[in-house]
Amino acid sequence: MRTASLCAAVALLLAATPAFATSSIHCRTGPRGPELWLGVGNDTRVGLFQARILHGREEIVTGATRGAPRIVRSFVNPRRLSLRIAPGGGRGTFASLTATRRGVPYVGTFTWRGRTLPVRCYWDEDDEG
Repeated sequence: MRTASLCAAVALLLAATPAFATSSIHCRTGPRGPELWLGVGNDTRVGLFQARILHGREEIVTGATRGAPRIVRSFVNPRRLSLRIAPGGGRGTFASLTATRRGVPYVGTFTWRGRTLPVRCYWDEDDEG
């Protein structure tokens, strides 16, 4: 009996724990504007944990290196999506996103480098490509 309990305890300790579950949201601003990829934790306490901005050959990733831009405020739920990114090592706003759900996509605006662009954002399973 004691051996069986010990074996069961060892098996539980050695069993793999589930990986940190995540989803993504893909946002498009238009043919010449940047694209955003947002990493979303599936735990309600996590929210948006990473943002990638792609514009031509330029790629900006939040929190990737010391001094990189960072997410300072984010909110995501079935009706609303918002994000504010601060420049690395500085104050102010580097980029911001505000969108509300309209049917399948979130629709709103993305402000970046002094321009406000229309944006449509899709959860990974709804993204049309």
